[in-house]
Amino acid sequence: MTMVATPFASVFSSVVFSGGAIARRLAAAIGAWFQARRDYRMLCGMNDCELRDIGLTRCDLRDATAVGHFDDRTSIIASRSFERRGRRRSS
Repeated sequence: MTMVATPFASVFSSVVFSGGAIARRLAAAIGAWFQARRDYRMLCGMNDCELRDIGLTRCDLRDATAVGHFDDRTSIIASRSFERRGRRRSS
């Protein structure tokens, strides 16, 4: 069995440009990550009254920073808000 060494560029181009589906998914994932970061910065800019109106606290924002750098902080914040809304309705 002979092994042929292919340069990384040719392998990369065959994967990325074969239909473009992988490139589109990658671009969508990167776009979603940037949008989540923008949303998190917007939440950090709100005052405590505005956060309370949407069911969040400053602690929720700090807790969201415990996730990894590339994880979605806004999903943690959304789940916290959803939990609080559920508790308020059942009380």
